[in-house]
Amino acid sequence: MGSTKNKIMENLNTVDSILDALEKAAERKGDTSPEFWIDGCQKLLALLGNEEDRYYELEHLLAKVKMEAMMEGDTSAKAKVKAEARAEHLEAKKLKAKINRVFEMIRIAKVRAKMATDEYKSN
Repeated sequence: MGSTKNKIMENLNTVDSILDALEKAAERKGDTSPEFWIDGCQKLLALLGNEEDRYYELEHLLAKVKMEAMMEGDTSAKAKVKAEARAEHLEAKKLKAKINRVFEMIRIAKVRAKMATDEYKSN
């Protein structure tokens, strides 16, 4: 079963598709190999840089929006509200949540791999 699932993982090349596959595997509880989890997390780590770069670009853009509003005479509170009202703010929040999910999946993969190793050693 593990080799078929690993072949599935080979065809996944975006953070969203890999997260989706890992989340579905977690819902099935236990019918995936540790290799499936490790392969997925290795791919996630390789792709994570792009997601983090995009997040930082959005944060920078929002900081510029705040600065411009304040230079035009707005208070810092009003400038913050203007930045938070933009679609980029929502995108940044969603991206941050995705990045956090990646780290949580990595944590889960480590636990699953350790459990599989412990089970192998006990047999």
